Amino acid sequence: MDNFWRVSRSYPTSALEEAFNDMRISPNYNDITYNNLNHHQGFRRSYPPLNYTLFSSSPECACSMCRSLYNLAIDPKTTKMLQNFIENVQPSYIKHLFWAFANRIEEMMNQPLANLITQSLIERLTAEQMDYIIYDICSKSCCLHRICINTYGRKALEKLLERIRDPQVIDVLTKALKTSVLQLIDNDEGRNFILFCLRNFSDKGNEPILEVIGHNCAFIGSSRKGCTVLTQVITNLPDRITNEIEWRNHVLAIKYIAQSAQRLAYDQFGNYPIQSLLELRNPYFNTIILNQFKGEFYQLSSDKFGSNVVEKCLMVVTQMDQLDDIITELLSKTGTSSLFLNEYGNYVMQTALKVSKEWMSLKHLYLLQSLKENQQIIRNTPYHKHLLKWLPRNH
Repeated sequence: MDNFWRVSRSYPTSALEEAFNDMRISPNYNDITYNNLNHHQGFRRSYPPLNYTLFSSSPECACSMCRSLYNLAIDPKTTKMLQNFIENVQPSYIKHLFWAFANRIEEMMNQPLANLITQSLIERLTAEQMDYIIYDICSKSCCLHRICINTYGRKALEKLLERIRDPQVIDVLTKALKTSVLQLIDNDEGRNFILFCLRNFSDKGNEPILEVIGHNCAFIGSSRKGCTVLTQVITNLPDRITNEIEWRNHVLAIKYIAQSAQRLAYDQFGNYPIQSLLELRNPYFNTIILNQFKGEFYQLSSDKFGSNVVEKCLMVVTQMDQLDDIITELLSKTGTSSLFLNEYGNYVMQTALKVSKEWMSLKHLYLLQSLKENQQIIRNTPYHKHLLKWLPRNH
């Protein structure tokens, strides 16, 4: 019978039975069925039912589980039981499970079922153990990248980072991310992880990420995925900065975005971050943007995407002379080239009429005069009602 057991071990076994074998649990010989003793194929074995006592809190069981942690984690039959075991076992056993996990961090994080075990285990780890995992992942840049672009791996890593309290550990992570920030932004899961970092880490912690974003803002902002990252950088900045040093890296990154406004404003995606930046109503950044647009307001207003940016400029100006300068450029061309007749420019002119009236600017009269001169042509346009309502009824 001993010879039979040695032979039968070569047959496929479940993860749980491997744990049984490691613990030297004897099989139930009553369950052995004989299939023609004289047949050359030998015996066929039927496996005993799962023994749930494997998940007891005895040291022997815990050690066995450590040896088979990954196999137990990816087996649908044992995942839930293992998860319950981790949530309720004494802290002294977590140490053994941790080292088993540390040997296969990437696999445990990225595998759908093992990811559940990973998240349960993270809640039981000490600060030192969590720091060790981050250091280990960051020592292998390819490993970090693969985890960040994996749906399950990203969630597990984010959960781990939410529990990290040491700023030095965050610094190590963001420095390791620096070389792959652009690739991560171009990936759905990777972009979500970058957004997580921007929302949850301090300005200093995000310094490597912000540096890459700032220097590549024109490239990043011209994509559907990238423009959301620029917008997040902008919206993270508080309305009032009481400590400039604390927000130095954010301010520098946003300055680069403002300096790229002329290029981004014409882009179908890049115009959104510029509008978000204008909405901050920060005099420093708005001055940079308006200086970028000098001599460009007419052309921008004729553009499908740029016209939205010009409208935003008109709505957020804080000085009368800034408003007058913009309107002067908008009125620089008359006749058939008038922005009143442009399919996009007419919206800009409607906003200019509204804002100049609110400011009681003399430029409002110039706008009305130009509108009056072009009213006969404007009547033939689809948007004539919205424009001609600004003229007195006797006209």
